Amino acid sequence: MIERAVGAAQLFGSLAPSLLTAPEKCAPILKSFVDVKSDFSFIGVLPLDGITRCSSAERVLDFSGFPNFQNIMETQQPAIEINQAAPASGESVFIISEPFDIDGTFAGFVSISVPHSRLQENTEEMENLGLIDLITFNDDGTMLTSRKGFDAAQAELPADIALAALYGSDAVKFRANNQRGVERRYSVVQIEGSPASMIAIWATDQGIESNLSKILVPGLFPALMWFASMGVAMLAMNTLVLSHLRQLRKKMGVFADTRELIRPGESTLLKPLELEDLEANFARMSEAILRDEAGIENALREKGVLVKEIHHRVKNNLQLISSIINMQIRGARHEETKTTLRQVQDRVVSLATIHRDLYQSQEGGGSM
Repeated sequence: MIERAVGAAQLFGSLAPSLLTAPEKCAPILKSFVDVKSDFSFIGVLPLDGITRCSSAERVLDFSGFPNFQNIMETQQPAIEINQAAPASGESVFIISEPFDIDGTFAGFVSISVPHSRLQENTEEMENLGLIDLITFNDDGTMLTSRKGFDAAQAELPADIALAALYGSDAVKFRANNQRGVERRYSVVQIEGSPASMIAIWATDQGIESNLSKILVPGLFPALMWFASMGVAMLAMNTLVLSHLRQLRKKMGVFADTRELIRPGESTLLKPLELEDLEANFARMSEAILRDEAGIENALREKGVLVKEIHHRVKNNLQLISSIINMQIRGARHEETKTTLRQVQDRVVSLATIHRDLYQSQEGGGSM
């Protein structure tokens, strides 16, 4: 359950920036998630100021005055804590918090609450194997969950070893006396992907007979739980997110290579609303790009036509001026006048030559 909550918090952490930009959609999306996931009682996006406006509670909540709020914001690390009177659900819960960022800058946490009342009790099969209690705890040794209740669990903890000293241990197994002096077997394992560890407490006078079984059985149950939860998480992630992202990536690749738009299919089965919005936004942006490119091509074509027309007009005007000057030269009676007109004509011819060379260079060497 903790691993599922961590996975969900990380998923919504990646979506938090878009959720915060659309507060009118945020609360309904989170509430529908909590309604479907009966193990969870609350999910919310907790910004730096502690004022939560985006949550499944669909109302504004102020967490800024809660214990450890400032410390968690300063550490900016995943955390798990308990609250025996949660403001959103009104019951005892443990809270999984995963950080999220906006444009690479830490922006707060996504928090998910799991009520203690929804935890499973020990099964008869596990009790027959000698399991007394299954406890989870965080890095400062605070108990988060217990199958037997916190008071009963406290009496079953090792007498000479603090929980904080066992946090983060790799599959530790040992025997020790509990707080009442009764010998117990303990197995500790880190919960993968979360800031919490789990300790199983076993009776020494029950269960499997062989020494090999005594070593393997306490660690087998957490391992099976881990593999099962990872399988469910991977299947859900592939079905709900990765398959749709692969389709969207394919559409983007085809558009980048061929400028061809692949229209979305009619089926939106199991597609999250966020991905539907993302695909619709991509389709709109693609159409806008195609329209803009077509407009640019038309503008360039019109510009080319106008420039060519201007060049031809300048050329014709220069030729006309040269012809008029030539007529004046033939009609002039004085040699001095003819010389002056010829100088003017030479300058006009020079301008015409420069204009022709410029035009041909712009046209890639083509002739007028």
